[in-house]
Amino acid sequence: MVDDRAGSRAVVYAICAGGLVKIGMTTNLKKRMETLQTMCPSRIALVGVMAGGYQAENRLHRVFAAYRDHGEWFQLDDEALRCLRDQLNGASGCLPKRHFSRSVRRVPTAQEQLVVINRRK
Repeated sequence: MVDDRAGSRAVVYAICAGGLVKIGMTTNLKKRMETLQTMCPSRIALVGVMAGGYQAENRLHRVFAAYRDHGEWFQLDDEALRCLRDQLNGASGCLPKRHFSRSVRRVPTAQEQLVVINRRK
């Protein structure tokens, strides 16, 4: 595992819950999974884990930015979920169809969409 901070072993994980996927980073996966399950009204399932810290987590957030729902939660289609699993397993060449780039417009988050709707009222 990768040392992201002095004395810690960081991992990047992805979980699925209620149709959304969370991409996050932790130094204690077991405890993080327990905490997330306590906060989440639906059952969570581990999609995958890889060694890495904040840089690896941020890279995945950028790759899947076009699928962002809110915060660290993403609404991935089947192909994007396969790409995420591949990335977590070390196959870095896989990119989803809606891979974020300068030519692709970022999808507004749910919070941003609510702000626009509320302004129109």
